[in-house]
Amino acid sequence: MSFSKDKFNIKDVISEVVQNVSPLISKKEVKLITEIPDEIPEIYSDKRRVFQILLNLVSNAIKFTEKGEIRIKCEVDRDKLKISVSDTGKGIKKEDMETLFEAFRQISGSARRRYQGAGLGLYLSKKLVTLLGGEIWVESEYGKGSTFTFTLPLRSVEENNHEEKSTGDR
Repeated sequence: MSFSKDKFNIKDVISEVVQNVSPLISKKEVKLITEIPDEIPEIYSDKRRVFQILLNLVSNAIKFTEKGEIRIKCEVDRDKLKISVSDTGKGIKKEDMETLFEAFRQISGSARRRYQGAGLGLYLSKKLVTLLGGEIWVESEYGKGSTFTFTLPLRSVEENNHEEKSTGDR
């Protein structure tokens, strides 16, 4: 898997994801809401991979939400960018949480027939987030919805090292 790291604005990635999922949203009674502060800094990461992670999470939210809302929220948490995708969908049972990020796993045999997919989206998202230096987790209440959150470093390791050296000299 190859990576290319550049500075980019997460607003552009979120906008692109929203455009991509608009046809799916329009077929349901679902409202897509984005919460992105105006002053959000640029991130140094692989734009294409961040798009892929976010598209997987939003697509899953759409797949498991028949009506209600899906919210993409972005915020800065110290030196990290924190992005969450929340939905008012069916949620996840406690006993299914452990296998959620495993390859080729879908959480219910009956769900497999109803919801298409190979069971790789969350597995790949976790792999990509980890390779980009972040973390991913989920909070869910069965019957009420889920929130998938991931973090990514705002700056590259090289930039952080340079910053530490320049502030340490003063």
